[in-house]
Amino acid sequence: MEHQTLIDANEASRLCRLSKATIYKLVQQGRLRGFRVLNRTLRFDPDDITALVRQLPIDQRHPPIRGEMLEMDQSTVVTN
Repeated sequence: MEHQTLIDANEASRLCRLSKATIYKLVQQGRLRGFRVLNRTLRFDPDDITALVRQLPIDQRHPPIRGEMLEMDQSTVVTN
């Protein structure tokens, strides 16, 4: 099994183009899996974030941040 680094809410928020509050709400609703680290901060599996991005309607996400690229699937790349 391959070890993968978990990401924090700031990074998850940036990748999804959603606010941190929305990220936490998705965890509360059970739509996004979060892991508690030392009973304090939530961390997220990057694969779960990728799956969430694929589920989101395009119009609900913020536009891409200038100079960044978000790969949504093999055939679609959003870039600015």
